[in-house]
Amino acid sequence: MKAQALVIMAKAPEADNVKTRLKGSLTDDERVALYERLLCGTVERLRDIKDTDTFITYTPREHREYFNRFDLTLFAQEGDGLGPRMHLALAHVLGMGYERAALVGVDIPGLGPGQVNEAMGLLDHADVVFGPALDGGYYLVAMHRALPEVFEGIEWSVPDTLRQSLDRAAGAGLLTALGPVLGDVDTPEDLADLERQGLL
Repeated sequence: MKAQALVIMAKAPEADNVKTRLKGSLTDDERVALYERLLCGTVERLRDIKDTDTFITYTPREHREYFNRFDLTLFAQEGDGLGPRMHLALAHVLGMGYERAALVGVDIPGLGPGQVNEAMGLLDHADVVFGPALDGGYYLVAMHRALPEVFEGIEWSVPDTLRQSLDRAAGAGLLTALGPVLGDVDTPEDLADLERQGLL
């Protein structure tokens, strides 16, 4: 079997689809530029992790040409809603024979190879690993096998998204572990904090 896979979940940089919570604080062009910066930074930091094959799963399907520039293996997102898309992305790579896989977003400037490898290591003693975000969600989820139940019945982008996910996992009898807490970029305050830290 292959070692491990990392899947970066990305959207084509279009004003209607990216960083929508920053509408009113940034212009459409500024939001698109910010997202592209985050996307390119994430790919650059995570593309060459040792013993890890990195993929991009993208949406919309017709924007494959945009993502070709990153020279990584691509596949389009499938499923209706965030939960099914996440599950199917992980199921896709695990179905290729990887022993473990992690899925990440692109809006965590502090995320690097160290946190990814830590999450993969935690899978030695857990069924599913989450990387907690400061806003109550999570920036990473990793597992050995596809676990659709982890993504079912979750309210996304709310302060207790991670707590709901942990509860779902516990209810399914799964062992969980947590990586370090990192900040993402969803609000003007997030943006200011990360700029102060030199991460943007």
